[in-house]
Amino acid sequence: IQTSQQWWPRISGNTVVWSDHRGPQLSVIYGYDLDTRTEYPIWTSGDGGDMPSINGNIVAWRNFDGTGQGSTSHIFAEDLSTGQVTAVCTAIGGQWAPCVGTDMIVWSDTRNGRQDIYGKSLATGQEFFVTTAGDINHEVEAWIAGNTVVWKDGRDGEISIYGKDLVSGNEFPICTALGIQISPRIDGHTVVWKDARSDTGDIYSTNLVTGQELLICSPTSPVANVSR
Repeated sequence: IQTSQQWWPRISGNTVVWSDHRGPQLSVIYGYDLDTRTEYPIWTSGDGGDMPSINGNIVAWRNFDGTGQGSTSHIFAEDLSTGQVTAVCTAIGGQWAPCVGTDMIVWSDTRNGRQDIYGKSLATGQEFFVTTAGDINHEVEAWIAGNTVVWKDGRDGEISIYGKDLVSGNEFPICTALGIQISPRIDGHTVVWKDARSDTGDIYSTNLVTGQELLICSPTSPVANVSR
């Protein structure tokens, strides 16, 4: 049992990864095989890293570059099947909060002096620009499933949820209700997020195909269908 802090857990298949503060670094990355019940280090080199994301055999994280959680953090990744570590993005400025999709990685990026979202194809190694996420005072929390990226966005003066189809290039609002919407996640055609439109911190979802929005959980209301 570890006495240090562990946080930011993520899971794919039978593998769990997380940020861990058991060593001299600010944070390192560990993994756990649920089949064999075996724990193992993934990244404990240099100044360490945090914010891991995993999909299949690919783990990505924010890598500290000499200044801890500073403006020069970058994105690194490892193929757990081969042990090969690669630098996904080392652009000027800071990169953080990666999300690994089936064949792409997306992340938050300040190379342009604002909070943007960038991505990279795992197959070709080609980097691409996703969007400018608006308000620089809020992390953009990009999440990817298939060819769709979702994020929280401050372009409207309040924090809303937006998405983009990477094939068509079409960018679209997902939820722009009153209050703030944060922490979007997507799986298939379903997007979920935390929503403060009722000042209670509710969970909502929407189906990107049908456009139907659903109130999933509220401290004061039963599960119910709601209109957008």
